[in-house]
Amino acid sequence: KGRSARYFVWREDSVILKSLVNTSEYTERFKEFKKADILYIDDLFKGVGTTAADIKLAFELIDFRVRQCLKTIISTELDENALIACDQAIAGRIFQMSKRFRLVIPKDIRKNYRLRKE
Repeated sequence: KGRSARYFVWREDSVILKSLVNTSEYTERFKEFKKADILYIDDLFKGVGTTAADIKLAFELIDFRVRQCLKTIISTELDENALIACDQAIAGRIFQMSKRFRLVIPKDIRKNYRLRKE
C-alpha cells in the first residue's frame, strides 16, 4: 500500500544504537526507526538481561510511536507479567497500543518449528 517498514532486530540494533549514544549518528539512525511508517521490533528484550540502557532505548522508541499513533509490531518471548517486571511504563504502552491486536501464544516447545523433527 505504498508504506515503508523497518525491521528492528533487538539483539543487533539495540546494541549498535547503545554504542552510538551521544553521537550524531545515533540521532540519525534512531530517527529512522522512530519515524518509520511501520516498525517491526523483533525479540524485544531478548538476551542475557535487561539493562537500564535497554529500558531507556525501548521506552524512547515505543513511547514516541504510541504518541504519534504509528503502527508497530512487536515480538517477544516475554509474557505480560515479565514485560511488566521489566518496566511498567513500557508494558503499559505496549498493552495500550495492542489492545485489539495482541496475540499471545503460550510457550510450548511443540510450537517451535525450528526444533521440529522432520
